[in-house]
Amino acid sequence: MGDLRSTLSAAATAAAVLPPMLGLDGTRRYFLAFQTNAEARGTGGLVGAFGVLKADRGRLSVTGLSADNGLGLNPRPVADFGTAYRERYGPDALRLLSISNLSPHFPYAARTGRGCGSGRRAGGWTARWPSTRWACRGCWR
Repeated sequence: MGDLRSTLSAAATAAAVLPPMLGLDGTRRYFLAFQTNAEARGTGGLVGAFGVLKADRGRLSVTGLSADNGLGLNPRPVADFGTAYRERYGPDALRLLSISNLSPHFPYAARTGRGCGSGRRAGGWTARWPSTRWACRGCWR
């Protein structure tokens, strides 16, 4: 009975969040970060490529695919997580996509990665782990 309850709860959550995420009430854009296990990072691996997923009334398309060097170094940090963060991960961890996920704290990595994708309007930040699992942070408006 517990398994059934858990499955139904997950299905109810999916039924509630998927329509807006898939653009039912307006176009959504999600910044995609593709991680590779070539270099270990806090959230999985080095962000080696990126793109933008567009969802509009259930139709999905991917645009702007590029290697991580397609964005370059931001002139200013895109977030401020305090002195301890800067001392641990260095000043460029808040300015460069490829190292935006040094911290294992996914909300920080997502916020930094999303900021490093400036100029690409996105409603959320999604990362692919080397083990093919997906994570999403702030994917709806």
